[in-house]
Amino acid sequence: PEIIRLSEVIKKCDKYFEQILVHTGQNYDYTLNQVFFEDLKLRQPDYYLDSVGADLGETIGNIIAKSYKLMVEQKPDALLILGDTNSCLSAISAKRLKIPIFHMEA
Repeated sequence: PEIIRLSEVIKKCDKYFEQILVHTGQNYDYTLNQVFFEDLKLRQPDYYLDSVGADLGETIGNIIAKSYKLMVEQKPDALLILGDTNSCLSAISAKRLKIPIFHMEA
């Protein structure tokens, strides 16, 4: 899961500036979700998108739609995404809202 690679980045960002941590909700099983927050000593996400749909297409659509709505509400200065997973599709929402996108890859 992305949270492993992002764990130290999240901690540093929390130390130096205000950030919003968003979880897409794709991994809802304890062994693919909560265990990492506990073991890596990370704070809980500010928002859960609960994006899981009946199939892949619905899940992808939910990620885009729900991230768009959240960005309209929160008006972030930028979006940081990691890798090439479904959650990166939130970049579509950021692009449409003219929010700068920062992409990390391991």
